[in-house]
Amino acid sequence: MPPDLPFWAKPQQALAVVECALAAGGPVAWVVGDEICGRDGALRRALETRRQAYVLAVRGNEQPSRWR
Repeated sequence: MPPDLPFWAKPQQALAVVECALAAGGPVAWVVGDEICGRDGALRRALETRRQAYVLAVRGNEQPSRWR
C-alpha cells in the first residue's frame, strides 16, 4: 500500500460505502453492521441524520448513554 494512503477505520469505510451507494441512487433499504460499527456513534448519527434504516450489533454490556 502507498505510504500516503490515509487510514480509515471500519465504521468510516462503512459510511463511505453507504454514502456512495445513496449518491449513485442505489436502493438501500437497510444498513447492517457488526459490533465494531455499532459502537461508533458518528456512524449511527450519520445514518439517523439521513433517516436511513439500520441495524448495528452492540456488546451485551453496552450502556444506552454511550449510544449517542
